[in-house]
Amino acid sequence: MEAGRGSRAGGDPLRAPASGDTLLSVPDLARLQGLKPGTVRHAFLALAAEGLVHIRHGRTTTIAGEPAADDPSARRQIIRPLPGHDCQLSGCRPHVCKPMAKGTIRGIHAILSGAFEAAMRWDWTDRNPADSARPPTPRRQTILATSPEDVAKVIAEARARSTALGLYVWLVVVTGVRRGELCGLQIRDTDLDRALVHVAFSYVVRGGQRIRKDTKTHQDRWLAIDPVTCALIQSYLAEIKAELTGVGAELRDDAYLFSNDPAHARPWNPDWVSHRVADIAAGPGWNSTS
Repeated sequence: MEAGRGSRAGGDPLRAPASGDTLLSVPDLARLQGLKPGTVRHAFLALAAEGLVHIRHGRTTTIAGEPAADDPSARRQIIRPLPGHDCQLSGCRPHVCKPMAKGTIRGIHAILSGAFEAAMRWDWTDRNPADSARPPTPRRQTILATSPEDVAKVIAEARARSTALGLYVWLVVVTGVRRGELCGLQIRDTDLDRALVHVAFSYVVRGGQRIRKDTKTHQDRWLAIDPVTCALIQSYLAEIKAELTGVGAELRDDAYLFSNDPAHARPWNPDWVSHRVADIAAGPGWNSTS
């Protein structure tokens, strides 16, 4: 059983899953339940879209929310199997210590070096000890650009699945806007008469909480868009307005551009849409390097 980490949902057969618990991986859960990995993956994506779980690349999926302060399991540091518990059936794994990545070490060195530099400016110290430490050299990695042909195939496949997803991928390509910034776009942020898009906010989901905040770089910017992009946005908005008119509703200016909600009152979860695009980019017929 893994020690020193949060409990795994299913690791304790007598305790209901709680906030912060980690879930089994897609392959492990599919094998234990006799399901196809794709079925389990889509179930995780649906839960992530509702903000019920957190899916983080390269890490385990966890149940959203913060553990209650009075929850004894939140203070438990070592989780041991109860009598009759089958670790192999539950997918428990032994803890394996791993060294910190080079990038993590460089980040720590940068933080400490900056802190000591500030201390020197404030006359709190006369030297910067971080100067005597040499962080690991980053490994040069060549990242090949995705070919225009492959990009066109991804956009076409996204449009075939939904107009909204196709427009999302198109805007990523032509503007380079981050996923949280695109998810945070509202109808009033698009000025099609002047061919401009206003990017001033970003949308994130943290601990089950949906937050619309300022951008990662704290910039408020207007992006010029071409006539084709304007036409795509205009056609997309006309489609949404037609659907709402059919039920006697209208599209508000503060509605979100990308949403699964009928009135577009709640935006896409950035993790959810990233997985949707990743599934498309991993499809047969092209080689995606992005």
